[in-house]
Amino acid sequence: MNIPLLSRVVWHFLDYSFDMQLMVFKLQLLLWPASIMMLAAANPQMETGIFLFSMAANVVFYAFLGTLVWLGLRKHGAFFAIAGIGWGVIWWKLLSL
Repeated sequence: MNIPLLSRVVWHFLDYSFDMQLMVFKLQLLLWPASIMMLAAANPQMETGIFLFSMAANVVFYAFLGTLVWLGLRKHGAFFAIAGIGWGVIWWKLLSL
């Protein structure tokens, strides 16, 4: 929950250096995968709603990932593979945008 708020503060104070923006954007995608939804916030009246929905989607995503890790610890190690492969695919897709 802190990552989206911290990300908004960083973007507010970020200078307009393209290299710095790209680095922050990629870090944001790694920590907050649902932030890609914020691209749809072109309408200022919808920005708060999309931001809250994006935060909720991030919570659901990490809850699902945590459930897979917990199942890997308690039940079977194959759940670690599912979580790792899924996380890797998501990072690969997001960072190749």
